[in-house]
Amino acid sequence: MTNDGKASGKRVAGAARTVSLVEPTPEVPDGVDMVTPPETEPWGERFAQYRDPNGLIVQIVQWITGE
Repeated sequence: MTNDGKASGKRVAGAARTVSLVEPTPEVPDGVDMVTPPETEPWGERFAQYRDPNGLIVQIVQWITGE
């Protein structure tokens, strides 16, 4: 997947993790690329995606309730 959401033709590995808070403007360490900046979906999922130096896509998810 490319940064614009289009398939790149490459195989991509990924992992997801639920967290208690997805920062609106997170600091990204050297060697890590932000793939999808933090955004909130209408169904209450706030998430962001990053690519580590090995190409692994990591998605962090916060479930928003009662907002």
